[in-house]
Amino acid sequence: NRAWQEWPEALREHYPDALAEFARQNAPQVEFYAYLQWIAQQQWAALRNYAQQRKISLMGDLPIYVGGDSADVWSRRGLFDLDAQGGAPPDYFNWLGQNWSSPLYQWERMQGDGYAWWTDRVRFHARCFDGLRFDHFRGVSEYWRIPTRPAILDEIDRETEIPRVAKEYRSEERRVGK
Repeated sequence: NRAWQEWPEALREHYPDALAEFARQNAPQVEFYAYLQWIAQQQWAALRNYAQQRKISLMGDLPIYVGGDSADVWSRRGLFDLDAQGGAPPDYFNWLGQNWSSPLYQWERMQGDGYAWWTDRVRFHARCFDGLRFDHFRGVSEYWRIPTRPAILDEIDRETEIPRVAKEYRSEERRVGK
């Protein structure tokens, strides 16, 4: 029910003993959700077969980015830039730009294993659909890197080091013209 970032450290950081203990303690739930995923895959395969028999093609939508709280990011953090989020820069349509709240990729690291994560991802979706559309494909070559903790927040933190009462007192002084 919680994002992996909020899990206990031992699970968040993949400690083998902690993962094994979690799996043991939660075996019925783990098996239940694995079963649901298997059922969904069986149903999807039946639907795709039904559509193909009727000459109907299924089109999949593959988003270019994944959620920061996804299993992909938890299991392969080294492939993602967790110090920033992707988005679109300000433009004619949106003068503030857009923050898509998704981690960016560490392309250099992905290149090291021949983009295996991407190859596996596309291959899986290709087994599910007859065609794929890459949503926000432009995000591969052009994106807006938005730091997770912009430098301005450091300034805000320094400002908030002043006790709250003192800040209220100072603002009160300004109001009465002192």
